[in-house]
Amino acid sequence: MLLIKLPKNFKFFDSVKENNKPEKQKVCSTIGNIRYFYFVDKYGIQWECEQGHTDISNN
Repeated sequence: MLLIKLPKNFKFFDSVKENNKPEKQKVCSTIGNIRYFYFVDKYGIQWECEQGHTDISNN
């Protein structure tokens, strides 16, 4: 599993956002706390269970 808590493991495509170190660290800290796992059921369907971050609906 890739640990996203380190900004070097995460890259914005937008160069302005990529160079905004405090914002990049904030995003990395947020997505680094998402936990998930995958499993395949008896019918061959793959499922993903995810526990999202707490600030997902702050807008």
